[in-house]
Amino acid sequence: MSIRIYPFWGGVQASNLAPVATSGAYSDLTGRPTLGTAAALDVGATAGTVAAGNDARLSDARAPTAHTHPASALSDSTAAGRAILTAADAAAQRTALGAPSVLDANRWALEKASRGTNTIFYNAGGEEIHCVRIDAYSWADLGTAYTTGMGATGAMEAFLANGARKTHIWVGKYPASLSASGRVVCQPGLDQWVTIDWDESVAACAALGTVSGHTARLMSLWDWAAITHIVMASGRGQPQGNTNYGQALAAKWQRGRRVDGVLPGVASGDARVLSGSGPRDWGHDLGDFGVWGLVGNVWEWLLGGKLVNGVWSLAPDNGAATTEASWVVQGGYTMPESATWGALANEGASDLLKRALIVPATGVTSPVGYCTAAVDGERLPFRGGGWGNGGSAGLAALNVNYARSTRYANIGCRPAFIP
Repeated sequence: MSIRIYPFWGGVQASNLAPVATSGAYSDLTGRPTLGTAAALDVGATAGTVAAGNDARLSDARAPTAHTHPASALSDSTAAGRAILTAADAAAQRTALGAPSVLDANRWALEKASRGTNTIFYNAGGEEIHCVRIDAYSWADLGTAYTTGMGATGAMEAFLANGARKTHIWVGKYPASLSASGRVVCQPGLDQWVTIDWDESVAACAALGTVSGHTARLMSLWDWAAITHIVMASGRGQPQGNTNYGQALAAKWQRGRRVDGVLPGVASGDARVLSGSGPRDWGHDLGDFGVWGLVGNVWEWLLGGKLVNGVWSLAPDNGAATTEASWVVQGGYTMPESATWGALANEGASDLLKRALIVPATGVTSPVGYCTAAVDGERLPFRGGGWGNGGSAGLAALNVNYARSTRYANIGCRPAFIP
């Protein structure tokens, strides 16, 4: 067998090969996948190298370096979210969100049980202020038989703010107590905040600020009158209270828990009773969800009027109640120094004084209470009576016998809120 060899004329030429075959460079490879920059690095333990899969450093757990980021650095956050993060406390967080308040279990239970007539507001420290809603009414709603002699038309003044109609007010369910943080609260089971003067009462209630869209202030003469008119017009009866050292003088079986631990009826000591203690008859509506303690226990400073040399200056409505300069002199009438309230002479008294229950209106059934006044100098009002005032205490009880600097252990205050 013979083998024939044919020569290859031309041979292998570099120009006939793909670029990668001659350069060996990955970048010359056609259709190559894209690799990261690490692909070109050597394995090592220094800068500019990559770690091998069995490098001990990969299993060495090390704590991360501590660092912080300001809320403004959170690029995907909202203004509201950042405000919550930077808020000083829970109350500030609610404010940042524009939330009315914390709808917690206590508030929900109270609103449900009272069918919305009671609620809980929160002060700046997140502490509870139990309140009762008083819905607006007009004088016509009370009927002409009740409003005779008052010159009453239009909206009741408690529901006007500089002439603008309001749908309601909220009144502290209990007299003010002072919390451990030094803020006003209204809660059951607490002693009342007493031995305070009129100016302190005004400042402390105003310091609550705006709560759930309502402006806080000291309860006013108009607030008190609004509640009393409802009680009297309804004909259901007037509330009792702690008028005899821990019990009701007219119904001695009605008793509260004295703050000094002494038995009710013992005529000594600090005979205030804990807020909310006693029977349901001590609420303004004779029920569990009324405003508690308006009769007896502690007198309550009120806003919106004063007696100067026997002549009243009175806020024309609740909007003007907070500004003494806006109170209007009610000339033509000098306040008697003392009398059962329903027997006070009212000749020359303005209709505004009658509607505010400063003096009685002719022919109208009067609430219970005694009035005492000093007709010299400036005198600020408190109402309701104290624990030892017996039959002189009541919704009509009115004391304008003392200066604004007066402090006694049977004088307190109560906040109210207007939208």
